[in-house]
This record gives sequence, structure tokens and C-alpha cells, in this order.
Amino acid sequence: MVCSYCKNEKKITREHLFPTSVLNLFPECDFNIDGERMFKGNKITIKDVCEDCNNGVLSILDNYGKGLVEKYFVKEYFGNKIISFDYNYNMLSRWLLKLVYNIARKEKLDNRWFNDNLEYILGEEEVNDKFSIFAGLAINTSPFPDELMGYRKLLVSFNPKILRKPIFDKHSLGRPQPKLFQKSDMNLEIVEFEFLYNSALVRLGSALFLIFLWENEIEDQTRLENEEEMLAYYPYKLLSNSKDNIYLNRVTHAFNYHHELINLIDSVPDMFIVDSFRQN
Repeated sequence: MVCSYCKNEKKITREHLFPTSVLNLFPECDFNIDGERMFKGNKITIKDVCEDCNNGVLSILDNYGKGLVEKYFVKEYFGNKIISFDYNYNMLSRWLLKLVYNIARKEKLDNRWFNDNLEYILGEEEVNDKFSIFAGLAINTSPFPDELMGYRKLLVSFNPKILRKPIFDKHSLGRPQPKLFQKSDMNLEIVEFEFLYNSALVRLGSALFLIFLWENEIEDQTRLENEEEMLAYYPYKLLSNSKDNIYLNRVTHAFNYHHELINLIDSVPDMFIVDSFRQN
């Protein structure tokens, strides 16, 4: 069978969608989310990776990711906490792309982008400008504790919705409608970025990573304009290969923290409105 990473015909082994070492950091999580499905323990695997890749470069990435999550994101943060986050852009980005690629294969999605960029994930290519990664903190400001709503600290959600139209406006503030909590009934204006192939939201404990995968034909100027729009209106911070430290802040509010709505990316003004509503 052909390995999904090196594309060589080799003996195939099972690859964990999330590394076992990361799963073990969250023993309170009875279930882990893969798209719309839930798996438990060692059932979160896919059998299409050769032993060399699995125990070699992918294991190195998993060790790096586990150390990063253990250092920064196992702990729970509160309020408007801001943390100083040290990272190696090459290692972190490759690891996050590997996690997303794993889930994409499990979900049988179109993996053209990953097949075109496997050399970067495998460390055979030093630079890649066909993706952007934004980061922030998932902090629970809702009235419902995690233990009540269910511990959902590891997930990958594809095509998160970048909201342009406010969830609340001056007419609804103070009297939210029940359908606010039902994604299928929500009539929201979604931002569409030019040349966006796909996107994914990755939750790792108290961290949220928003990943944009760009089409190969995107020009640098268009990518930069898309990134600048995100930075101008949304609370996420852009990770950069020219930096090794960034300050991360809260990117969730009371109505998009728990897993059913966490894939709704809201703007800074709307976060302020929701925070004000909660305080009143």
C-alpha cells in the first residue's frame, strides 16, 4: 500500500489522528471529536502511513507538539488572560498541517492541497507561503463549566465560519433568541476570502489555531491583504516564520466557546458586545 506521506509502496502502520501523548494530557476528556464523529482512546487512528514516516519525521513533529501543548495549553486560563507564547514556526506549522491532513483523510475530503505540499510537512522544503496560521486562547466566559457541557479539548473543524454580520445588534442585545444556539437556523453573513482552498480550526486544550490553506495560484499581495483583514477585525494573532514569540489573547466569547459553536469566528467588536451583555 502507498504511504499517504512519502507516497512510497511500503508496509503500512496505524497513525493516530491526535498523538497518544497529547491524548494522555487530557484524561478528563472521555471523548475526542473528529468532525461530527466521536472516538475514544486508541480508536482515533488511520491506517495509511508507513513505519518509516510514522516513527521518523511524524514522530519528531508529535514530540514537539506534545511539549508545546503541555507547556502552554493544558492549563486553563480565565478572563482576559494574555500569555507570551514561544514557538518554532517551522515545527509548529508542519505539526498542525499534519493533524489537519490526518483528519481530512479520515473524513475522505479532497486532499489536493496536502498532496501538493507534502514536502513541507515532511521537512524537505524549508519555506511555504501557501498557508496562514492564526492563534488565540479558548477561554470559557460562559455560565456553563466544561464539565457540564462536556470536555471537548481536542478537535479539528473544517471550514469554520468567519462572521461579518454581528450575532447581536442593538435590537437583539439583552434578549437573545433561542435559535442563536442552533447553527442550522442561523442566517449569518460569512466572510469569503479570495483564493482560499480550505480552512480548519484546531483546538488543542486552551489553544485555538485557525489555518487557511491557499490555492497555489494565490499571489503574495492577495494573501497579505487577506491576512491584514483578519488582523484588523478579528482577535486572532498571525504566526510568522520571522518570529519565535507572540502574545496570545482570548478569541472566544460566551456564545462560541463550547464545541457546538466554536467554529464561529467572531469579530473584536462583537466580542465586546457579548462581553458587555454577559456583564450586565
